[in-house]
Amino acid sequence: MDEPETRASLLAEEIADQPSAWRQAIEIGSGEPNPLASPGRVAIIGCGSSWHAAKAIAALRERSGIGETDAFAASEAPLGRPYDRIVAISRSGTTTEVRQALAGPATRGVPLTAIVGDPDSPLATTADEVADLSFADDRSVVQSRFVTTVVCLARTWLGEDTTALPDAAAAALDAPL
Repeated sequence: MDEPETRASLLAEEIADQPSAWRQAIEIGSGEPNPLASPGRVAIIGCGSSWHAAKAIAALRERSGIGETDAFAASEAPLGRPYDRIVAISRSGTTTEVRQALAGPATRGVPLTAIVGDPDSPLATTADEVADLSFADDRSVVQSRFVTTVVCLARTWLGEDTTALPDAAAAALDAPL
């Protein structure tokens, strides 16, 4: 098992890398496809930190006026409702609850976008579209870089000007505590 100093160093490295990850997410988010831009009802699901990102993204999408957006913890997602798209967030792409939520008959035929840290994961291989954030895949126990990069990507997809965010984050990280 890793010593506490090694784990803390890994987490510190991942936090320090967030501005770089955000720059890559902004580049991805500036291109196509953009699963959040099309009008209609969207469900966003995830577990843990990914669920919290889903809630933030749902609020941002609704505030933008694009369309109704629901966020659910994957284990509680009522995906039998009519949705025009489902967005699943899973750093590993193997989250059991996410995969089970998507296995029901009500999700068949509904376009699925997976936002993952592993483009070869089971979730990614079953999705219609994949946002590959493997450059932001956290190795430490605590998710930091992946979840903030997901939100940065979504903000870019939603048309926000996110170009200044990486430099602002870098300045904040360089400032004394």
